Order: sequence, then structure tokens, then C-alpha cells
Amino acid sequence: SKWVAYDKKGLNRLNSIYLYSLESGKSYAITGPMTDDRSPVFDPEGRYLYFLSNRDIKPFMDVFDAAYILKDITKIYAVTLTKDEPSPFEPESDEEEPEAEESKDKDKSDKEKGGDGDRKDGKKEFRIDIDGIEHRIVAFPIGSGSYGRLKANAENIFFLSTPAEPLGGWGKAEKRSVLRRFNLKDRKLETVISGIEGYDLSANGKKILYFAKNAIGIIDAGVKGKRAGEGKLDLSSLEMYLNPPEEWRQIFFEAWRLERDFFYDPNMHGIDWKRIRDRYAKLLPYVSNREDLNYLLGEMVGELSCSHTYVWGGDRFYAPSPSVGLLGADFELDRRSGRYRLARIYPPDEWNLNNGSPLVRPGLDVKEGDYILAVNGQQLKAPDNPYRLFQETVGRQVRLTVSSSPDGKDARDVVVVPISDDTSLRYRAWVNANRRRVYEATGGKIGYIHIPDMSADGLKEFTRGFIAQTDKEGMIIDVRYNSGGFASEMILEKLRRELVGMFSSRNGMDYTYPWRVIHGPMVCIVNEYSGSDGDIFPYFFRKYGLGKIVGKRTWGGVVGIRLSKM
Repeated sequence: SKWVAYDKKGLNRLNSIYLYSLESGKSYAITGPMTDDRSPVFDPEGRYLYFLSNRDIKPFMDVFDAAYILKDITKIYAVTLTKDEPSPFEPESDEEEPEAEESKDKDKSDKEKGGDGDRKDGKKEFRIDIDGIEHRIVAFPIGSGSYGRLKANAENIFFLSTPAEPLGGWGKAEKRSVLRRFNLKDRKLETVISGIEGYDLSANGKKILYFAKNAIGIIDAGVKGKRAGEGKLDLSSLEMYLNPPEEWRQIFFEAWRLERDFFYDPNMHGIDWKRIRDRYAKLLPYVSNREDLNYLLGEMVGELSCSHTYVWGGDRFYAPSPSVGLLGADFELDRRSGRYRLARIYPPDEWNLNNGSPLVRPGLDVKEGDYILAVNGQQLKAPDNPYRLFQETVGRQVRLTVSSSPDGKDARDVVVVPISDDTSLRYRAWVNANRRRVYEATGGKIGYIHIPDMSADGLKEFTRGFIAQTDKEGMIIDVRYNSGGFASEMILEKLRRELVGMFSSRNGMDYTYPWRVIHGPMVCIVNEYSGSDGDIFPYFFRKYGLGKIVGKRTWGGVVGIRLSKM
């Protein structure tokens, strides 16, 4: 082909589709700056250019706030490349007319001769009419969704349909895509294969290579209704030979070049980056595993004295370790008797009851101060570590012998199911205790919100605290231990709202305009563990004049991050 199709992001952060002519050396915009378009794909027959566009705007209202989100707004479009090419979705006639013999003979003769503007093989010469091309865009008769990986053969287009998911994912649920196919002739949409993560189409358009969580397979492009695992390739005999020291050497120098070429400061913070490379390269002969290499890389990039210069992953060895069940409680040793008692039992997290507190269950009579005398019949007594008896008990029924006294006079057995992680229980207890202290100190007039990060969990926590406390006369925003992310501007946008009006009804409640707004003084609490976007949030909190900053100096790491895999 003499043309290249590509998408390019504009200054407004929206993508546009372009065609580049190899003959003229010019680029031509196919779509304008008002739409977000991507993934152009040529029709192998030279009739159309297909692409994806986020232009089917469908607002979804927020349940709690006067706000909206957009999701599943992608549709598939086609551009006719020549002025005389009809739309692929022209109205179809329901009448059938027999083709005249004379017409058949003429078509046969034209094909043999090559036709006007055609090649000798019978195919039309490929051309693109740029004039007016932006007005020859038509939408596929397919509903909008979350689409990607657009491909095409002569008869069909293929695309992945992926369900929208919340920030942080669905937890244990797996995110899987469905490969769909739309036939241009009969205009039918069908499912080719479901439960996959990605795919590619062969050059001749007849085969599909897909990959799923535990499978890589090949299927025919014309099949339908398949599931991941069908057509799976047997890769058990696939082997790769490599020289680890040479691979580690290559990774080392690639990492060095990535910093050289993409570090935000071309002056490399004033250090001689070549000298740093040579200094640490001398240690390469002593690297014996990936842990050594990661350590060496970390020391090298650490010379930049910059935030977000991390090294992780690779072919690292992790020794197997047993799981340890947790009760969502703190043990305390009674030194006189040598028995362990429950010093504190953490209640369930009201926002995450799926991860309930094992000792707080209807009908289970266990209280703070009770002693645990035995676990599954094994006596628990100092100097034994109580957690030793809870190895490999996560998700399993465990019989505890408990008593209100160390002598076991009223001992009884209860059955509990330990959990693997009680962090959410402890976190919720800490936040609730902080909020309770604020309420007690202010007579319930001032609210309290803790934001643990500026990502999914932080947005969840802010929302929980914000929607429930807009009736307060002021707010404490606590970002201590905030590990950063990207959501600070979303949160600040809500905190910057100003009360400008009220709605009042005769028999109902009064309402503010905006719908939810904090009308009163605010203060932001920080400490040395507020980092990254947790640094940025308090800075702009003060910049916007929202209130004072209280606490210790924050981490100070706001140079951004780019991930590079090697």
C-alpha cells in the first residue's frame, strides 16, 4: 500500500485519525478535533477504513451526588475511501431480479481485460479520494460498548468487547473479553470466542490466535460460540535456551539507556550518568540471580536521587510459605497463668462485610477478655506462639476452646473460620476511632475523612466520608499515610464547591446548591508518609485556599513514573 493509517493525540487529549501518503509525504486528517477516534484498520479489499470512536455519549448519574460518569461509549465506524464507493450499510432491497445474460458476459469480459482502472487480476486499483472524506463516515449498526483490538478480513470485522470494571477491579472475579465478529454481507453480529484476554488475526484473515489466562490457541476465523481452551496449543515441549548472565547484562544496559533517554531532566540531576554506568557495570560478573540484578539496578538508578525510581519483578524465586489464619483480634499474654486472652476484637467493616470479623458473628458468644485455651484440641500456653496453631487454617473451620478465666471453669467450644487478612478490620476501627474523637471534641459539628491513597481505595473512602457528612459545619481531611495515585484533582474538585444557593420546600427538607457541599472551614492533616499524589493533594489544598495544613513535612516525591518492562 502507498498509504498509512494512524491515530494521533491532539493538545485537547483526544485522538484523531490520519492518512499518510507515501508518494506525496503529506498527512490528511480524516476525523476532526471534536471527537476521540482511534485504531484505524484498512479493509483488505480496499473499500473502507474502519476505526473506533468514543462518540456515543451516554451519561450515567451518580447515585449519591449531582455528578455523572461515561462508560461503554465506543462505536465502530467505516469511511468509504472513494467517492463512488457506496456505504456498506445501504438499504437492502427485498426484491430479487435475475441477472441478464448480457450483463454476465460483459462482467466476464471486463474482468478478463482488466476493466477501466482495474488491474489484470480483476481487482480495482487502490485509490483514496481525500476530498470530502470526512463526510463519508458511517456507523456500524452495532450498539456501543467497551471495544478494542479492531481487525478485519474481506468479509468481516473483529473486535474485543470487554466489560467495564471499577477502579481496583472486581476482586477475585476475572476480567475476560469476548471476541465478536460482524459480517458485512448478512450484517449479523456473532460471538467468535469468549473468556479470552487478547487475540490476533492471521495475515490472510482465515485464522485467529487467542490467548487466555491458561491457554494459547488457534481457531478458524469463521467459527462461532467457542470458549477459551478450544483449539488450545500444546506448549509443554516448548523450550527456550538462554544465557542468564548475558540476559542480565542486556537488562542492565537497557535500564541505563531508558534513564538516559527518558529521565525528565536531560542533565540527569547533574551527575555523570556514563560514569555511574561504568561503576556499577563492574559488579555484573558477580550477579548470580535476578535478586542480585534487581538490587544492582536499584542502586544504580538510586544515584539519581529521584522519587518513583523503582525496580521490581523478574524471574525471582519465592520460597513457599504456609498461610496463617487470623481472627481479627489482638492477643495478650496473661503472664501469671501463661494463657493468652483476647485483648481486643475488631468489629466487622460495615463497608466490607464479605471480609467479616471471625469472632463477631450472630450466636457466637466470644468477648474481649476471654481466654483461648486450645485450638483444635491443642493446648495454647506460653511460650508457644499462638499463630503457630493457626497455620493453614484460612477459610477452614477451627474449633476454639474459650473461657472467661484462665483456669477454664466455664470453658466452651466455638467454631470459627479464620481469614487471611484483617487489615480492613483494623483500618476501619482506626478511622472510626478518629472520627469519634473529632465528634466528641466538637459536639458532632465537625466531620472527619481519612484518604489512604489517591486511587481506588482513596476514592472509596472519600466518598463514604463525604456523602455522609455534608451536614457538618467543617471538615478535617486526613491524608496521613497516603500512598499516592492519581485522584487528587477529583477529590479537590468536590472540596472546592461553594454554597451559592438553597432550595426550600414547605413540607420537606432544605437542599443546598450544589447538591452536596462542605460549607465551613476545612483543615488537612499530613505526615512524612503522605507521598506522590499524597504530596500533591495538600499542596493544591493550600493553593486553592481551602484551609490550613497541619502535621509533618510530606514525603516530597512528585516526579512522575513510567513503567518499562524488560
